[in-house]
Order: sequence, then structure tokens, then C-alpha cells
Amino acid sequence: MELDKVQQLQYAVACFKEFSQIKSQLSLIWKTDHGFATFDSYQVGNNGNPILTRKPVVEAFSESVSDPCKSIDIFAVTRHLLYEKFNFSVLSNQFLIEDPSILLNKLLDTIDDSQLSGKKGTDSTTVWNVSFLESNVTLPFLDFSLLDDVEPASLVSKSSTDTE
Repeated sequence: MELDKVQQLQYAVACFKEFSQIKSQLSLIWKTDHGFATFDSYQVGNNGNPILTRKPVVEAFSESVSDPCKSIDIFAVTRHLLYEKFNFSVLSNQFLIEDPSILLNKLLDTIDDSQLSGKKGTDSTTVWNVSFLESNVTLPFLDFSLLDDVEPASLVSKSSTDTE
């Protein structure tokens, strides 16, 4: 799976959680050539929207973030498609959390929409907070290309009342 699709799927999960107002933690588990892993495929700015570009300028960073009101980047379009396809204006869809495999398939169907082709994503090829589940190796960041082949393996739902 290409990085832009990974970002779209991860953002679709975040939007689903926001729109359905579920309290559960939703985490994607990825199958990579190096084993199962979790990671963040994009960063968020102070306003909670995904960062498209981040550049150093005179002892600070300049950030450009996704604007959900404009359908010019993959995050804004993904958000709009998810809201429409899941009919959040009428339904909460909280019941889908009971079967994460069905939810994952519905989210994958959503990001396969042709409206997403040609839209701009982030300018970064970095993934953050990388954790390889089998080896317990964690890294603050990693270039996405080093993960080689990446596919969604599972969507894990953890209730906020569960203990670790």
C-alpha cells in the first residue's frame, strides 16, 4: 500500500472515531516486511488537522495544515467521503465498532474512491511513533520506504475502561 493510501486509511479511522463519538481507542495494525507494526503516518497541527508541509524558518517551523472546508488534499476529501458514505448526518454508526473487521473493510472501500486520485497529501515520507510488535522495537520516526510492503492487518478496538 502506498503512503498516501496509508494516510487516508489512518485518517479515516480518526474521522470515524470523531464522527461516531466513540470512547474506544482504535488502532490500525500494519503488516510490514519486518513484522507487525503500529505507527502514525501523519502529524497533526495545533488545530488538530493533519500537517501537509512543515519547514524550518528562522528558529521556528512553518506549517501548512489540511483545511476540512476545502477539498484540495487527501485528508479533507477523505473526511468528506467518510461523512457522506457512513451517513453520519443521520446515524452514529457506533455499532460498527462491535465488528472491527467489517469496519476496516468499509473504511478501505471509502478510501478507494476515485475522488481521492490526484489530491495532495503530505510532503513527508516519514512515519512517527513506530512500534514493531513482535520485537518490541520502538522508534520515534522512520522513513516509510524502509517498511517495504505495508498492508493493513487488523483494526483493534480497545475500550477506555480496558486495562493494559
